[in-house]
Amino acid sequence: MKEPISKELLDRYVKGECTEQEQLLVKAWYALYENDPDHLSDLNDLEINDLEDIILKRIISSIQPEIPEQQPEPKTAKLIWLKRSAAVFAIAASLIVIVNIALLHRNPLSFAPINHMATTDVILVVNHSNSILKQVLPDNSVVWLSPASQITYPKVFANKIRLVSMQGEGFFEVTKNAARPFVIRSRDMVTKVWGTSFLVRDRANSDAPEVSVVTGKVSVSINTNQGTMDKTRPVQAKDEVMLLPHQKATLLVNKNILVKRSDTDQSMAIWNKLSLTFDNLPLKTIIPLINAKYKVDIKVQDEVLNDYVLNADLTDFNLPEVLEVLKKSLGINYVIDGNKILLINQERSKIN
Repeated sequence: MKEPISKELLDRYVKGECTEQEQLLVKAWYALYENDPDHLSDLNDLEINDLEDIILKRIISSIQPEIPEQQPEPKTAKLIWLKRSAAVFAIAASLIVIVNIALLHRNPLSFAPINHMATTDVILVVNHSNSILKQVLPDNSVVWLSPASQITYPKVFANKIRLVSMQGEGFFEVTKNAARPFVIRSRDMVTKVWGTSFLVRDRANSDAPEVSVVTGKVSVSINTNQGTMDKTRPVQAKDEVMLLPHQKATLLVNKNILVKRSDTDQSMAIWNKLSLTFDNLPLKTIIPLINAKYKVDIKVQDEVLNDYVLNADLTDFNLPEVLEVLKKSLGINYVIDGNKILLINQERSKIN
């Protein structure tokens, strides 16, 4: 007969307060159930899925009873220990946390599934526009999403890690927090930072996704679940590369290796924080200055825009922030394609 383990010991294990001997005791206890016969072998896939849903609901209600019933329940990872005895199910609420913390202890770049980042709502932001979208995250970090890109993150970050998932291209300005690393899972890579600014390019059709650093220090690794954004699978990484400012890591998908090199890509210039002052200057004078500073090619769709006058002090602005000023102060929208930007008269576009 297997001796039960105390709830107090499990609680200390979850909080990381166990001694090494106590940790071994918990792991040994859990291992006792590995070869137990189960009563689920005769169930078909549909019945097993239904049973999983029932168990998951019980776990969620045990972990976070303060959440109202009408609030959407967060998705949680498939239970890898589903076929276990009834004794394991009885402490499922504690075990699911233990399993995920064990992943973190084994490998600093191994993380729980994205949907288990926090016990709150998960937010999805998709940029369907042709301009760059600014999104402020729960910790006041900022992501600038390029067109046809998206990011998923919890409404409230977990206590020990700030974990997000993204597809496409996004420039991140991460708030510093040494105790809570910021981790981005993209399609092919895992990027880990504490406070810095950098660009992640990882689109579905790319054979060379990359991370480019502007400020700070970043580690980049290969996503072992490479090529998939299945959020029910653990985030694990390998072959870590450390990057400093003006360096980038490129993943050669065909060879499955990360290559580190100096970043000489002029397209990164749009993320430089520059200071510009315009004292009642017409747009036809402003555009060449912006082009030279940020290494872009801005044109106007309508010549009438050239006579628009701007009075602004833009201190420590990147190009997307400058474009936002034009949008809000002059009623000008824009379409971006690489380093080519077309300014559009918002009023006329509404009429058309």
